[in-house]
Amino acid sequence: MRLLPGVGCEYGTEWIIQYILETELTPVNTDEVFEEYTREIYDGNTTIGFITYDTVSAMKELDPTCWALAQSEYVEQLESDEEIMSPDNGNTYYWSRDLEALG
Repeated sequence: MRLLPGVGCEYGTEWIIQYILETELTPVNTDEVFEEYTREIYDGNTTIGFITYDTVSAMKELDPTCWALAQSEYVEQLESDEEIMSPDNGNTYYWSRDLEALG
């Protein structure tokens, strides 16, 4: 139970779990994780005509819809492999290894 000023007492455990997650762990930035993963695979530059671009930046800027779809599929794969977990249905992700280290 916790006392909320002006509201009263709150019972349950969800608030405890949320508090522990927020204070003990750092959420996964899925944008950064996917970009790093993609850079490992497609390192280097791409030339289009006479202009040279960073390959990952070119992919992100030239087809943002495809980039977002690929990122979504990558995050789903991490989740199905149980490398990341989301206590709030995909709004925030945490590394499973960090969650396990709390126990």
